[in-house]
Amino acid sequence: MKGKRLFVRDAKMLIEPVILAAGYGIRLQSIVSDVPKPLADVNGRPFITYLFDQLIDAGFKTVVICIGHLSEKFPEILGKRCYGRLSASTGLPYIDLVYSYEREPMGPGATLKNAFPLIKSEYVLVLNGDTLVNINLNEYIQEFLVSRKVLSVVFSGDKNAGMYIIPSRFIANLNIEEPFHVYQAKGFLDIGTPETYKLAQELLK
Repeated sequence: MKGKRLFVRDAKMLIEPVILAAGYGIRLQSIVSDVPKPLADVNGRPFITYLFDQLIDAGFKTVVICIGHLSEKFPEILGKRCYGRLSASTGLPYIDLVYSYEREPMGPGATLKNAFPLIKSEYVLVLNGDTLVNINLNEYIQEFLVSRKVLSVVFSGDKNAGMYIIPSRFIANLNIEEPFHVYQAKGFLDIGTPETYKLAQELLK
């Protein structure tokens, strides 16, 4: 699998990304109240689009986005497709956006379970919509697959970076007691507070 950009087995995508973006973002509402936290403006673009850049660069073509608070803002602002950076070799890459709607607030486990009918892959790459992890996704995925562990958690130092790989069959029961793979990222940026939101404006120029 070395050097592959897409992970495909028997014409099925092996891993599909899911972004958790349904929270209220209470700590950030003092300065960002008109849109959900993942749509907060960072240097002229919604924060979540920086996650899309990572996914596009890794070769993903579709992402499921779990939305709840101010859910109508996501298709209104993002539409159904997000385009990446123009490249001489790949042209104008893109990723299609599939929305999973929550009618009432849920925890992360219930959010994934709600999105389960939209997930077609063997594994799920779970990302938080308000967190950008400094990571090479292809390297991370390949290392996980080689490890043959059941699931994976990304850390930065001793802090959970909020990124996981889990088998889709486990979504119905996330109380998993299995050995898991640990991957160390180079850091992560969470825009959950006014202070870190301000920092994002500086780091993502």
